Amino acid sequence: MTKGPAEAAGGLEGIRVLRGIEVDADPFAMDGSLMLPPEKLKGFDVAILAAHIFPGGGAFWFDNVSLPPSAARATVERWFDWMEKLLASAPVHSWAHPGDLIGAKGLIGRFDEPGVLSRFGKLFDIMAGRGIAFELNELLGRKLPDGIRESYPSLVRLARSKGAHFCVATDAHRPDAIGQYTWVPALIREADLGSRDIVELGPPD
Repeated sequence: MTKGPAEAAGGLEGIRVLRGIEVDADPFAMDGSLMLPPEKLKGFDVAILAAHIFPGGGAFWFDNVSLPPSAARATVERWFDWMEKLLASAPVHSWAHPGDLIGAKGLIGRFDEPGVLSRFGKLFDIMAGRGIAFELNELLGRKLPDGIRESYPSLVRLARSKGAHFCVATDAHRPDAIGQYTWVPALIREADLGSRDIVELGPPD
């Protein structure tokens, strides 16, 4: 029998398996609600907020998007307003790959632009107040174009300065990608995060 990744790495002893769900925000209502009602999240150890669809439902994350500058700015503003509502009310433990849609699709030039940072600062204030973790997502490092990826540590440092905590995730889409990190460790070093900044999600032992 072929060994799985965990067994090949030395066995399953000490590994804690959590029952989690990544749930999308409702891109049509845009009122802070999720695609699943809160009662459907009961029984899960971890609930992760995601937004894979543009505000209003115009496009999915995997669609080719080309917007004129004025439309891109309007979409970014709608996205930030939407995220504020979500983070203020959604019953979640973490936010998956923050900034992926507006960064990977070229709606902003860099994460360290003053206007972009100021809007993210409001989101991080909400996250810190509600105990929602900022997910350091390995797959996002491959989605972001080179130039904007270089500015992502500024986002992480801002979240830390606001009192937010972080969790790490490979966002593995295949079993052999579980636990395989390249970008996230470099991001942690560049943003100067320490062990006290990073939390484990899930119920206590």
